[in-house]
Amino acid sequence: MTTQKLPITRTRIDGKRRLAIALTDLAKLAGKGYLWLELFFFKKLPFRPNIDYVYKDNRYLLTLATTQTMLALIDTEQAWSSYHRITDFLHNINQQRTNNNEHKQSKTTR
Repeated sequence: MTTQKLPITRTRIDGKRRLAIALTDLAKLAGKGYLWLELFFFKKLPFRPNIDYVYKDNRYLLTLATTQTMLALIDTEQAWSSYHRITDFLHNINQQRTNNNEHKQSKTTR
């Protein structure tokens, strides 16, 4: 398991702030070449522009759900490892929100 930080960024997709990963970074996470991944992404999969991904600053930014879908379809050990790292990242965010909400609620009941 790698300890390297995930290349996650925030961007606006479908008018909402979303966490995203650039297609170039996904190629590194999956252990595949960028051109192969770009062809796979645009020719094989029905992802929706401005919902599942956005083209911004000369690069494609994919939502985390889209990223995980692609990693599962690539189906290599490195891709699955990256898939689980994203899942752990999301789980930690949700856990932090739960802890913050419980802390706020305990303050208001005092």
